[in-house]
Amino acid sequence: MSLRLRLVLLFLVAAFVPFGALGLVVRDTFVHDLEADHRRRFEARTESLRRRLDETLEADARAVRALCAHDPFVDRLVLDLATDASIPRVNKRW
Repeated sequence: MSLRLRLVLLFLVAAFVPFGALGLVVRDTFVHDLEADHRRRFEARTESLRRRLDETLEADARAVRALCAHDPFVDRLVLDLATDASIPRVNKRW
């Protein structure tokens, strides 16, 4: 192998090895940053979803309370459930 060919190969290796090492470091950093960003966005979305579900649950509970207020059948059923009766008593008139 001639001296010229060895020098060209040495310069090529010297030129591209740092790019390869830099690429590995940048790739690891890039992947770490993307994972952190994904985790942060996922947590924000799940927290938003939790808040919306809590609001919906509270709105549904208010609607059911308003509909069932002073309903004799519902009142009797709730009393039976509160006293841990296995079979709710049902008035024959209803």
